[in-house]
Amino acid sequence: QDIGALLDWIAQDPELDEARTGVWGGSYGGYMVLACLVHYSDRLCCGINMVGISNFVTFLENTSEYRRDLRRVKYGDERDPSMREFLQAISPLTNADRIRRPLFIVQGANDPRVP
Repeated sequence: QDIGALLDWIAQDPELDEARTGVWGGSYGGYMVLACLVHYSDRLCCGINMVGISNFVTFLENTSEYRRDLRRVKYGDERDPSMREFLQAISPLTNADRIRRPLFIVQGANDPRVP
């Protein structure tokens, strides 16, 4: 909703060009880019995602063991069936068909923080 409000504000300011609004972010901000393109593709021109979370379930399953419990507290425990279903439903990869704008993805082959 915050992004929607920001896009409304941009559209109302005559000094800003709403047709040239894009989103950029890394790590959790990269997830934000993907989520914005899923929910607001009709109001954005593009996105740049750097090492963002695209699937919360695989993110949690592949996170280093020493960090996994901390991530579960932050995002939810994928071992719980109802939470797993929720995490899968909100994951950008599940909703990739809703992304209708150019997207540039920067992702390493072996990223220890967002595997």
